[in-house]
Amino acid sequence: MDTSLDCGAEQLTQTLNHYVGDIVEKVLIYGGDILKFAGDALLALWRVQRSQMSDIITLALKCSLRIQKEYGVRETEVGLKLQVKIGLSAGHISKVVVGDNKHQYFLVLGRAVDEVRLAQNLAKASEVILSPNCWELCNRNMIEIETIKDQRSVKGGNVECATIVHNQWRVYCFVI
Repeated sequence: MDTSLDCGAEQLTQTLNHYVGDIVEKVLIYGGDILKFAGDALLALWRVQRSQMSDIITLALKCSLRIQKEYGVRETEVGLKLQVKIGLSAGHISKVVVGDNKHQYFLVLGRAVDEVRLAQNLAKASEVILSPNCWELCNRNMIEIETIKDQRSVKGGNVECATIVHNQWRVYCFVI
């Protein structure tokens, strides 16, 4: 048994756990919740009342930009380069549990989930992409953006401060 290989795998696991743990901590600090982990991605959400939607989108974008600033690209001690790309969407979702008494699976469905996945897929490392619906619902005066050629999504930039109250609607942040 090669103990150096075992040690390397253990160190890689610890590095990834700390990295993802730090990102999760940022989401929680900014008032979000982790809805689901999927492979090397996570789905975070912010609950919000409809009247506060643009404020929560701003908050989720501020959180995303902070994550990108602190964790967007990181060289690790194990020689692995970690990169984050983020998509944001806003709207309704449906949460469904399927299975039997032995095996149950938690599914998240809806236009907002589809859009956040598409936005995230448009993102390159260190970018935050807003879906079309998210862009329609946000406070555009507080967000510096760049349009993406041949796409309806936009790339988010600097954000000014906002006061946030949240409760019922949801803003989604898909981080991978």
